[in-house]
Amino acid sequence: MATNPLSETLISQVEAARDLSNALNDVENLLEATSSAAGPASAIIKHVLNAGGKRIRPRLALLISGSLGGPFPVGFAAASELIHTASLLHDDVIDEGTVRRGQPTARLQWSNTESVLAGDHCLAGAVELIRQEDTAETLSESLKAVQDLVNGELLQLRLRGQLMTKTSEYEDICDLKTACLFVWTARAAARYSGADQATIAAMGEMARKVGLAFQIRDDLLDIAGDEKFGKRLLDDLRQSRMTLPVLVGIEKDTTLLPLLERVFASDEPQSDDLLEVRRKVLESGAIDDVSARIKALSEEGIALLSHLPESPYRDLIEEQIELLGQRVV
Repeated sequence: MATNPLSETLISQVEAARDLSNALNDVENLLEATSSAAGPASAIIKHVLNAGGKRIRPRLALLISGSLGGPFPVGFAAASELIHTASLLHDDVIDEGTVRRGQPTARLQWSNTESVLAGDHCLAGAVELIRQEDTAETLSESLKAVQDLVNGELLQLRLRGQLMTKTSEYEDICDLKTACLFVWTARAAARYSGADQATIAAMGEMARKVGLAFQIRDDLLDIAGDEKFGKRLLDDLRQSRMTLPVLVGIEKDTTLLPLLERVFASDEPQSDDLLEVRRKVLESGAIDDVSARIKALSEEGIALLSHLPESPYRDLIEEQIELLGQRVV
C-alpha cells in the first residue's frame, strides 16, 4: 500500500510535539528538584519559577537539539531558566519592582537581601547543572553570558535618564541583558547535539535576533500594551529608561523632550505626565516603526534556520519566531 506523505508529515508533527512536551516536563521536574534542594532559598526561587513563565529559552534549546537529531539537553535547558530566574530576582531589587508575572515580586514577599541571595543560589545551581554535562566550552560560555548580563545592567543604569541615548546604545543593552542568554542557550543545544562550528555559530546568531526581538517587543508592550500581560505599564518611564518606542518617538516629535525631562527629574512621576508621554509616542507613529523592527529581526532569525535540517522541530521554531514577529499593539 502506498504511503500518504501528508499523513506521514502529520504523524511526525504529532510525535515531535509529544516528545517536546515530555522533554519540557523533564525540565520542570529538574527545576523542581533543584529549587527544592536550595534550602532557605527554595520558597523564593519557586515563587518565581511557579508564576507562569513562558520557558522560551528551555523550549528553544530542546527544539534546536530535536532539529539536529540529538538528545534533548534537559540540563542545559533547566540551567537557562535558572540563570533567567536569577536575573529577574536581581532586576526587581535594582528596579524596585512591585509586580512580576501578575503577582508581588519576591523582594516584597521576603526582602531585597533574600531576593539577591536566592538569585545567587539560582546561578550556582545553573553552573552545577552545566558542569555535569560540559566542563569546557559550554560552561565557559555560560559564565561569559552571566558577565554580559551584569554588564548590560550596569550599562542600563549608567544611561538611566539620558535623553540623548543612542539607538545603538539601547540595542547594546538588549544584547547584553537579554539576547546573550538566548545565544548561550542555542549554542549549548547545538553543541550538545554534535553540530559543526558553522551550525553552532548560526544558531547563536539566530538566537541573538530572537532575543533582540523579544526584548524590543517587551519594551513596546510596556508603553503600548495592556496590563493583562502581567506587567505594570510605563515602568520603563518610571525607572527613567529610554526604550526604542520612546527613542523613535523623540525623532518624530521633539515636544516629547521637555516632558521626558520632567518625568525623569521626578522620583515619583505624575500619572498625567506618564500618560501624556504614552499618548505622544502612540500618536507619533513610533509604534509602526518599532513593530517593523521586531518583524525584521524575526524574519532574519527565521532565515538562519536554513542551517538546520528540515524537520517538525524546525517548523516549531519557525512558528514560535513568527508569533514573536506578529504585531501585538
